[in-house]
Amino acid sequence: MAIYGGGYGFTSLRDAGWLRDCEVLYWGDLDTHGFRILDQLRAVHPHVVSVLMDESALYEGLSSDSFGTAVRLEQELIRWDWALAQLRQFSGSGT
Repeated sequence: MAIYGGGYGFTSLRDAGWLRDCEVLYWGDLDTHGFRILDQLRAVHPHVVSVLMDESALYEGLSSDSFGTAVRLEQELIRWDWALAQLRQFSGSGT
């Protein structure tokens, strides 16, 4: 199952107790907002695993403008077939 949070819209999932028994993968925009959302989601559901995001190195580079001023990569710009192949590697089911 995929859940679209719409940026900070994941807040409706704060009280979703059923998520505690699920494998939860997070894939957000590669910018400081994406990492803030991941942090806020993990505050409620600490078992959330980020995928397609090399957290510490990338976050540091984005925060320090190492790649340029306010650089970001929105996941909507990544080819879906490539993303699905990558996500299958993280999924417990492999499908």
